[in-house]
Amino acid sequence: MNKKSMGKLFFTLCFILILSLSSFSFYNNDKYQDMQNFKKILEDKSSLDFKIFSSNIDFNKFLLENLIDYKNNESIFYSPFGIQVLFSYLLNGISGQSLKELKEFLFYESFNIDAINNYYKIVLQNIFNDKAKSLKFGNSFWLNKGSDLYKDVNLKGLKLISEDFLTIAKKYYYMDIFEEDLLKESGFKLIEKWVSKKTENKIKSLFDKRIINKDTIAILLNALYFHENWATPFDIKNTKTDEFTTLDDKKVKIDFMNFSSPKKLLYYEDDSIQVVRLPYDKFKNSLIIFLPKELRKTKETLNLMFSKDYIGILEKMQPLEGYVKFPKISCEYKYELNDILQKSGLISIFNPSLDFYPLFNKEIKGINEELFKIDKIFQKTYLKIDEKGTTAASATAVSIIKVTTSIEKKIFYFIADHPFFYFLIDERSGNIIFTGFYNG
Repeated sequence: MNKKSMGKLFFTLCFILILSLSSFSFYNNDKYQDMQNFKKILEDKSSLDFKIFSSNIDFNKFLLENLIDYKNNESIFYSPFGIQVLFSYLLNGISGQSLKELKEFLFYESFNIDAINNYYKIVLQNIFNDKAKSLKFGNSFWLNKGSDLYKDVNLKGLKLISEDFLTIAKKYYYMDIFEEDLLKESGFKLIEKWVSKKTENKIKSLFDKRIINKDTIAILLNALYFHENWATPFDIKNTKTDEFTTLDDKKVKIDFMNFSSPKKLLYYEDDSIQVVRLPYDKFKNSLIIFLPKELRKTKETLNLMFSKDYIGILEKMQPLEGYVKFPKISCEYKYELNDILQKSGLISIFNPSLDFYPLFNKEIKGINEELFKIDKIFQKTYLKIDEKGTTAASATAVSIIKVTTSIEKKIFYFIADHPFFYFLIDERSGNIIFTGFYNG
């Protein structure tokens, strides 16, 4: 296949937090230790770590497919990891149908909550303890002192939220706990300041203050920030403007980065797809790009995002020398995720129910008869990929409200000049951190 005929790929942008591959024969020194650690997980497919990692890959495939359809094939960029972290924590505060449905939505139905908590404790601990700090995170729980329920309970000298729930927040999810009157401008600005700080000022105005009212009980937040240079940078002198073929076969002019000489990279190719892995400096993260060979079969590539096929491809990748032609990318996206999550099958937590009882202090009289639900889920993302490396950030917010109404139901040449999948991976945990879709 020559350079001109290589195109027509489906670009989906996936940032994946991953531990490693099993095919690292040419990565054999201390610099690649994180990759070797992940290799051990892949070798023990009976381990709990591998099973949860596989479930996270399947969750991302499911969410990615639904987001692409929902956004009508527009470019997307999101963080599945931000959603997974907050929802995994939320499992500790719900029961009944909401708990069953959320576990199924996360592909966690075969895992108990303690196992899930312990898994994320280790994943987040590894990120937190990494001296390089190329990937950083923050989690926080904001209790709204301005809510009517908080004021009523406080007058009785009681705590609103279960101590067990708050203990899990700090012990397993590294959560900052805040009690603020979020109806006041000063309280709301503290949220904005926290998000901005955790994302190095890349994410601002995550949501409008007007979504917070006297019924808003709490807001859960996750923030992610990634910044790292390529292990092998692109020479800016080789960046050229050329045509990118979109999913509807249109030609658009964009800037492409190019290697001037063959580079040794992990690579896989079969009759339908090319896959290349671009490592970042220190080799703790990588960008994996899935490039379909035929434009008309772009969406069929999604079938390779199931954990079995995805992991199989990673295991088959081998070090080869080749050229890469890849777009410079700069984008920001903001999503209100309620509709897409409900259309994906997550229904119960958005409807008023008694299922949120475990979240609250059981000493509060009548709390088991109160109705609560998830009100809004927002995510905002930022991405910049250039010759030096990559900067990415996301912030995810989940708001919980009290409901006063009745219950209702409801040598290769890798030329990325057309849509394609790619994954930025952390070589320690295997979890997808960001996912996107690029179509020019």
